[in-house]
This record gives sequence, C-alpha cells and structure tokens, in this order.
Amino acid sequence: MDPTQPQNIVDALTELSRTNQGKSNTARLREILPVVEATLQSGVTLEKVLLTLNDQGFDLSMTGFKSALQRLRKEKRSKA
Repeated sequence: MDPTQPQNIVDALTELSRTNQGKSNTARLREILPVVEATLQSGVTLEKVLLTLNDQGFDLSMTGFKSALQRLRKEKRSKA
C-alpha cells in the first residue's frame, strides 16, 4: 500500500468539503445564509439575489429559492 494514500484521501475529502461539488443548492445556501439575509434586509430584491446566485453557479428557480429560504429560516428559528 502506498504510504501517501491515506493523506491523499484526506486531502481529497478536505478539498471536496471546501468546494461545491456534491452539495445541494440548499446546503450551499445554508453556508451563505447570513449574507443573503443581510442583502435582502438592505433592500435588494429576491430577483436580484437569485440572479446573482445563479450567476455564481447555483441552479435555482424563484420557487425553489423561496422554498429553500423558508426551510432554512425555519431551521434557524428552531435552533435558537
């Protein structure tokens, strides 16, 4: 067995956790929720936020975005 293999596995898994590969849109949105909420609170429309997210690699419809926001907000309230 290659002695570097365990470290290669650790490196690969660490990189995977830092990238968007394999993460759902909701999981990715959860990571940036405070910024999304602050942006919305500042008066930016949902449409503009969604357009920006999709420009940055998300794949959300307006319905999906609203649904994900609702679920994440509920999740946040239940943890508080």
